[in-house]
Amino acid sequence: MSAVRLADAVAVFLGTVSVANARATYAAALDRLVTDFGADTNVALLDTGRVIRRSV
Repeated sequence: MSAVRLADAVAVFLGTVSVANARATYAAALDRLVTDFGADTNVALLDTGRVIRRSV
């Protein structure tokens, strides 16, 4: 199984959100996640504890 890049996962997810306001809200949070962790980060390797600490 190949790695899934964070930026690709975000793009695919946002493509499934049909309501513009909801998509913009999700995009704001997910863009920050990509900025903090890097576009090429493998989503399977994200540490939930680290993600939570970044969001506080």
